[in-house]
Amino acid sequence: MPTRQVASPQHSRSPLVRKGAAGPPAFVEAAPPAEVVFGYVRSVSDRPGYVEGCKETLAWWCAREGWELWTVFTDVCSGVLEADERPGFTGLLDALDMRPAAAVVVVDGGHLSHRVEVVASLVRELVLRGIEPWVMDGGLPPEVERVLSGRLPGS
Repeated sequence: MPTRQVASPQHSRSPLVRKGAAGPPAFVEAAPPAEVVFGYVRSVSDRPGYVEGCKETLAWWCAREGWELWTVFTDVCSGVLEADERPGFTGLLDALDMRPAAAVVVVDGGHLSHRVEVVASLVRELVLRGIEPWVMDGGLPPEVERVLSGRLPGS
C-alpha cells in the first residue's frame, strides 16, 4: 500500500523513525485506499489504435481523480447488442460480481450504445449490482436518465 511520510524532509532518513533527531519518531501514515473502478470501451469496428487510445484516456482520467483502474473490458460490436451478447460487457458484469467496485467508467455514452433502450438496459445491469456508471464526457444522455428514472420521453 502506498505511504507518505509525515515527518519534515530533514528527518526523513527512515520511514518509521528519525535517527539522531530529538523529538518523537516520524510515523508513516497510510494513504487512503483508492476507489477501485473498472472501465468499458466499445468500438463498432476492429480499430486497435482507437481502443488503446480510449484505454489510455480512461487510465489518465482515473489517475487524475485518484481512482484505481483495475482493468478495461472491451467489445467490438454494433450498438444494438444487449449485455449478454457482448463478451466484454459480460466479463465486466462477472468481475463486478466477484470484486467490489465504486463504478464503471466510460469515455462517453456512445461506448455503451447510441440507442437509448440499449444504454438503459446496460446501465440497469450495473445498477442491479449497486454500481454507478461514470461517464467522462459528463453523464448519460437525458433520454437514458428519463428511462432509468421511470419517466417516459416527452413527459
